[in-house]
Amino acid sequence: MNTKTDEGLYEKARKLFISKASIDEFAGWATPRQVDAVHRLLDTELANRERAKHDRLLRRARFPVVKGLDGYDCVLASWRPLCERCFSAV
Repeated sequence: MNTKTDEGLYEKARKLFISKASIDEFAGWATPRQVDAVHRLLDTELANRERAKHDRLLRRARFPVVKGLDGYDCVLASWRPLCERCFSAV
């Protein structure tokens, strides 16, 4: 593995509490395709954890209704609209 790949793999592994020694041992025998597969695996796991964290925090907040800005009419707002939907209505 090259240094750039090592750093990316170490960073992802650190976020998942995988030791540097484990990554070094893996790097000793892994083929480039296996390294790519592990990168994809770690990326997927980190994304799943981030989504689960977001969902967990929303549940803990106990909002009565989850709302978005989809139904908001920003044409009458005093500030300049920020979304394309609002730009087209002006």
